[in-house]
Amino acid sequence: MEEDPSKLVWRCLAICHTVLPEGDDSPEKVTYQAASPDEAALVTAAKNFGFFFYRRTPTMICVRESHVEKIGKIQDVSYEILNVLEFNSTRKRQSVVCRYLDGRLVLYCKGADTVIFERLADVNNDLKRVTREHLEQFGSAGLRTLCLAYRDLSPAMYESWNEKFMQAKSSLRDREKKLDEVAELIEKDLILIGSTAIEDKLQEGVPTCIETLSRAGIKIWVLTGDKMETAINIAYACNLINNGMKQFIISSETDAIREVEDRGDQVEIARFIREEVKKELKKCLEEAQHNLQMVSGPKLALVIDGKCLMYALDPSLRVMLLNLSMNCTSVVCCRVSPLQKAQVTSLVKKGARKITLSIGDGANDVSMIQAAHIGIGISGMEGMQAVMASDFAIAQFRFLTDLLLVHGRWSYLRLCKVVTYFFYKNLTFTLTQFWFTFQTGFSGQRFYDDWFQSLYNVIFTALPVIIVGLFDKDVSASLSKKYPELYREGIRNVFFKWRVVAIWAFFSMYQSLVFYHFVTTSSKSAKNSSGKMFGLWDVSTMAFTSVVENVYFTIYVLMSTFYFYVTLLLVPIVALFGDFIYQGVQRWFFPYDYQIVQEIHRHEPENAGRSDLLEIGNQLTPAEERRYAISQLPRERSKHTGFAFDSPGYESFFASQLGVNAPQKAWDVARRASMRSRPKIPLKK
Repeated sequence: MEEDPSKLVWRCLAICHTVLPEGDDSPEKVTYQAASPDEAALVTAAKNFGFFFYRRTPTMICVRESHVEKIGKIQDVSYEILNVLEFNSTRKRQSVVCRYLDGRLVLYCKGADTVIFERLADVNNDLKRVTREHLEQFGSAGLRTLCLAYRDLSPAMYESWNEKFMQAKSSLRDREKKLDEVAELIEKDLILIGSTAIEDKLQEGVPTCIETLSRAGIKIWVLTGDKMETAINIAYACNLINNGMKQFIISSETDAIREVEDRGDQVEIARFIREEVKKELKKCLEEAQHNLQMVSGPKLALVIDGKCLMYALDPSLRVMLLNLSMNCTSVVCCRVSPLQKAQVTSLVKKGARKITLSIGDGANDVSMIQAAHIGIGISGMEGMQAVMASDFAIAQFRFLTDLLLVHGRWSYLRLCKVVTYFFYKNLTFTLTQFWFTFQTGFSGQRFYDDWFQSLYNVIFTALPVIIVGLFDKDVSASLSKKYPELYREGIRNVFFKWRVVAIWAFFSMYQSLVFYHFVTTSSKSAKNSSGKMFGLWDVSTMAFTSVVENVYFTIYVLMSTFYFYVTLLLVPIVALFGDFIYQGVQRWFFPYDYQIVQEIHRHEPENAGRSDLLEIGNQLTPAEERRYAISQLPRERSKHTGFAFDSPGYESFFASQLGVNAPQKAWDVARRASMRSRPKIPLKK
């Protein structure tokens, strides 16, 4: 089919799609409803260049073509759609078989460059070379690319193929597989038309969000269907990769692999690529392990494409891939299918035994979202499939900061406190009965009234658990986002270790001993207002009231006894004395990160800068002041340099906040800022 190549490009875009037009048959009023924004953008581009798609029926597509060489020549052309080979994540292409008005049969195909180039006829090699160069330029600019191709079909060839296609379409078993096999029979010997590039801008706040999450100790991997150049450009824009990193690139687009692919032997191609991937993984892993032994080695980044990833996920190579990936700061997998996204997620989830979170906005991300521990869907132009398959849904990627660092951290702290407190209060209540059994000879005599035992958790101690579980906050939302390093305590599970549980158990044992022995020993000679000696139920009621620490129910005979109120006031003080000592020693000598942030925030206005912190009566030495002044000098930065993985560790972020270089000195200054640890010093005017 001899025709102007530019016309072929726009006609292909106007015909090869599944878009539905809505509105009037005029370019100004029509709107397109498409499965993806990219497809609608391509049809709109064809309209702007004179190929206006305005109507669709089950068997027909109507295009209003404007011929530039003939001024004023506008023609409405109807193309009969015979077959539609729809796009899916495995095929990575879409084809349409149409019949022109003059009876010609043409197959139009558009898809990923790697898929289209494999199916091109061995003609017009100059156009292939130029198109490859253009695709690399588009990818380096961060654009999403597609290739366009066509093929003329003879009536006999089409009739023979269409018979097989209808049989596969009507099959009840393995229909998708059979359709893909039949499509392979006709989607070959294609003639390249050209390529397209679409700008896909990052959402607002994505680089800042990724930087903040990285400071929180979260490792971020990118799994995308874009080509390698586009994926690397996006990684630079998101601060996942910077110029200071050493990049390991495992790609199938090498001269050696292309030379083998030109021979056409699929068995030899598969064997050669597998050996190349194994060789690259081994070499990169050795370099990564050597880099870890260096004191100040560069950070590492791994970039691998889908074809190489297919062989790297083989059972014999996946352990090597996992070890290499875990040694890298950033991992970018490009040209991957939805199945590969799920496989990579499962590899980290099961192989590395890490908590995984997957986030996506399209149907291609559904399997990855379902494979992770936590799935998050972003509602947007790509449809609602990801949202429907997710555990949480957000409107934009940047909201992930609030979800994890604020609400996620609060939920973790509340859950830890509720669980440990629940065991603590029940253990304290139960142990008082346990100590009683030693005096009764383990006879089975009850210490508490049945009502006390039944309502202890339901009424008497239910409110503290509910309040802590719903409203407890150690720091505000703004401080949680300002100091994302606080999230690392949850990653290390600081507040729910066996040591924490043991401390709670120890205080339960200690306080139950105080409650029981103090009450029983001191009440041996006590009498109520009627002159009667205290009985078992009187003593157990006092002990129960002391445990609960609130007077919800008392026996009338005890309410007029002075000794009762003295006991209620004195017993909690003695029992909690150990808690006060432990909390004071821990906060003074072994503070958690959030406690130091609380001390900083106590003396810092909401929008105060570093200069305000240094005015809180902390007299720095001249050497410290010089180091602080040097740290404030402006420094030049590369345009590609990101901060997501360049920030200092959490152990030194307080030093930068206080303007002191030595981390230990920063901790000391933060402690000295506490008004409880030293008398007030008036601020200098």
